[in-house]
Amino acid sequence: MNKKILLLILGLLILSTVVYAQPWQPHPMTEHKEIIIQLRNLELLKILDLSEEQSMRVLPIIKDIDKLLGNFHDTHHQIMTELETALDNNDKKEISKNIDKLLIQQAELNKKKAVLYKKLRDELTEDQFARYLIFIQRFGRELQDKIKKMKEIKQFPGHPKNFQNK
Repeated sequence: MNKKILLLILGLLILSTVVYAQPWQPHPMTEHKEIIIQLRNLELLKILDLSEEQSMRVLPIIKDIDKLLGNFHDTHHQIMTELETALDNNDKKEISKNIDKLLIQQAELNKKKAVLYKKLRDELTEDQFARYLIFIQRFGRELQDKIKKMKEIKQFPGHPKNFQNK
């Protein structure tokens, strides 16, 4: 009996040292996202050929646009989850309510984005603003394509919650 208890305690001690030996690390997606944004901004500054003074005025506006879009995507994802639940439950009232929320959210995003785009346009020449718009669209598309290719060759894990109704 004592031998079993001693082995159990010894096993728990060994297990606890292994568990505590693994340092806690935050989710790497935040780090990856920050690195991607930094690389995007560096490439953008090269393409726009901004002076240091212009960069100091333009980058905060771009950061505000990123923040706006990030908040939009978070809220959009939440509403879409609620919409999916309403569809699963065949709750017509909730379906309608969530569709209305999505449309209102989209309209609000467009208004706020237009204000920020106007601010950015005021800081850039027409040529620079056009290059900004084209770059942002291309960058997003190319990033999505690269992620898709990495998923296809199994170098990049998919989203943990896969949509069931494909």
